[in-house]
Amino acid sequence: MHRPTEGHAYRRLPLRSAGIRPLAALTALTAAMALVVTIGSAAANKRLKVCPSGCAYTTIQGALADAQSGAKIEIAAGIYPSFSVSKSVTLAGASAGETTINGGSSVNGVDVSVTITGVTISGGTSGPGAGIYNEGTLTLRDSAVSNNVASDVGRVSVCQSPGSGQVNTGGGIYNVGTLTLKHSSVSDNFARAASGGIYNAGALTLQEGSSVSDNVASFGGGAGILNTTGSTATLRDSTVSDNEGCFGGGISNGGTLTLQNSTVRDNRGGEGTAAGISNGGTATLRDSTVSGNVGGEFSIGGISNSGTLTLQGSTVNNNIGFETGGISNSGVMTLQGSTVSDNFSDDVGGGIGNSGHATLRDTTVRRNFAAGIGGGIFNSGSLDLRDSTVSDNTAGHGGDGIFNSDGSVTLRSSAVQDCVGC
Repeated sequence: MHRPTEGHAYRRLPLRSAGIRPLAALTALTAAMALVVTIGSAAANKRLKVCPSGCAYTTIQGALADAQSGAKIEIAAGIYPSFSVSKSVTLAGASAGETTINGGSSVNGVDVSVTITGVTISGGTSGPGAGIYNEGTLTLRDSAVSNNVASDVGRVSVCQSPGSGQVNTGGGIYNVGTLTLKHSSVSDNFARAASGGIYNAGALTLQEGSSVSDNVASFGGGAGILNTTGSTATLRDSTVSDNEGCFGGGISNGGTLTLQNSTVRDNRGGEGTAAGISNGGTATLRDSTVSGNVGGEFSIGGISNSGTLTLQGSTVNNNIGFETGGISNSGVMTLQGSTVSDNFSDDVGGGIGNSGHATLRDTTVRRNFAAGIGGGIFNSGSLDLRDSTVSDNTAGHGGDGIFNSDGSVTLRSSAVQDCVGC
């Protein structure tokens, strides 16, 4: 470097004389600083790639070890071992039909936010949550959770082998955090105790055509979904179908349950509960359908309610129960603008069996059948019909429309074909 000799000094030139305008210099400096910030941010959030061979990572866990919070990990088609996530990342598979996670996975940490897309999670063999255990915030999109088993003895027959404890709970997913499913499925999972599909002790949302189907709870409730006391489950445009449980087939709810434009159908229940929905909490159904559910001995076909139940613009039809076909209510129930039709009971209450407080407004009860009494409605509680219709129902031993047994019946601007004891 050339240094100035003694007696010489560098002469400062004004910016203008150097041909540089002050504003242009400031702009150039700002752009340079922005470039540095952008490059640093890209490095922090770079994409990592996982593939069976030829990539920097051959396992998801290996990529997670090097990933920073906010990173995206791209997972090529293939079969990969299970993983545990403890940082906020996005995991993107090729598709549910191409990328498989074998052995279950977990999201650990209440402050962790994870998005998983385009994968199938299967082959998990131990609960809680043989497929997924989540205690953070997890979004599952375009993915499947299938063929996972939460059982210490493997798959066993329904109602044949009692099991207890978390190891036997939540065959597909066990959630204690915040879980959202978008266009995803939970199917063919098994739990020896409760909840073959999803066990929820947090906040659960199903939307965008998600489904919970063909899951089994051998000796517990909520074969499809079990929503515990204090928890919330919301289903929008989703389906719960073809699940089977010893004590409840489709959904068992002890918390807050909301169905919007959703369907609970073709589920099978065992003893003493409902094949479709068993509600002991607060349940609201809007523009939804409960259909084709079949209960076992001493059970209800469509819905059993011991809590608070509201149906708005909804349909309960074609359900079969030993005790009540459509809805059994021992709590507080309100039906508004809804239909209860074509249900079958081997005993009483083909459409509705009420021993609690039931209000029907602008609602139709029709074409239901009871082998015993009360083809449309069997009532031993408080029943209030307003602007409603009970018609074309059949009972084997009396009360084709309504059979009232020591209860109270109020009819306001309503049409009832036959009312015994009213």
